[in-house]
Amino acid sequence: VEGYMDVIALAEAGFGETVAPLGTALTEAQIQLLWRMAPEPILCFDGDSAGRKAAHRAVENVLPHLKPGFSVRFAFLPEGLDPDDLVRAQGPAGFEAVLRGQVRPLFDVLIEKEEQAAATGVTPEARAAFEQRLKGLVTHIADPGVRQQYEAELRQTLWERNRRQIRDITGAEGRRGRTVSTQRRNNVQPDWRTRVRAGMPSGGKSARPPNHALPQPLP
Repeated sequence: VEGYMDVIALAEAGFGETVAPLGTALTEAQIQLLWRMAPEPILCFDGDSAGRKAAHRAVENVLPHLKPGFSVRFAFLPEGLDPDDLVRAQGPAGFEAVLRGQVRPLFDVLIEKEEQAAATGVTPEARAAFEQRLKGLVTHIADPGVRQQYEAELRQTLWERNRRQIRDITGAEGRRGRTVSTQRRNNVQPDWRTRVRAGMPSGGKSARPPNHALPQPLP
């Protein structure tokens, strides 16, 4: 958790295996200490914007040090509450419910971090920028096995995300709305430029009469 008052409140509520970085960002040394106690400790953050930002900083700090079997998970409290407030209002059962039902893996919070970092947009260019940022973060994972797994998970997640966005854009019929930018020229019938050059009317038939109807030259 984030502060020492949260540690005290949770210890009094029966959660004795609680620690806090005391207001600082989670460091590499603290991560290694946590992994001595549990392979996937839960980082519990407040549900407000400050808590989200702290969690996103923790993602960046943990990523380079991930190794097989060792990671972190995240629990976010209801907005406006910290662990101290929650156990005082709802008792130990309220905090236990958060730990059992609202814990998220690091990968999911990594995706959320980049979605909130900037407007992701739905254009191909925006999707490419979003993908580039995520791939850049994954390259920071030092362990090659874990990095390979993250890359595979990322490819699958991005594919599903892009397919969903494209489906939302194109609609149920699987095509974009018929706006001016999406209308294609009819390439079967000649357009007006071709008809003018060939002396053809708008109907596509020759404007010249048949040869037998042409006026005969004077003798």
